[in-house]
Amino acid sequence: MTVLTITKEALRLITVRLLSRMSEIDMSKFEIFFVVPLAAISLAGCSSVNQGPEGGHSVSWYLRHQSKMSKEVAWCKNRARRSSLDSCENAQAASAEALPYNAKRTLHSIGKALS
Repeated sequence: MTVLTITKEALRLITVRLLSRMSEIDMSKFEIFFVVPLAAISLAGCSSVNQGPEGGHSVSWYLRHQSKMSKEVAWCKNRARRSSLDSCENAQAASAEALPYNAKRTLHSIGKALS
């Protein structure tokens, strides 16, 4: 908690100092040293880290990316609590559908090759 408070205070001080010197700072330098890092930090919170290494995808996505589906299923099996996560449920469902999905794709490919 203390580290977070210090970080917020440091960010507030940097913001105040930068804004007070805005007339002296070239806008491109402001963007490089303040806006870009702030945007990166903000977007870091949007990742699906809590949903696994390949989390946050639909069943159809996992069917199209089966190596990533396997990684997600392995991650989900590592701890029992993870099995209720949306990404784990989707990866498990895709894993159950993978055999018929692959058979259908193979038959479709063979049919195209023969025609």
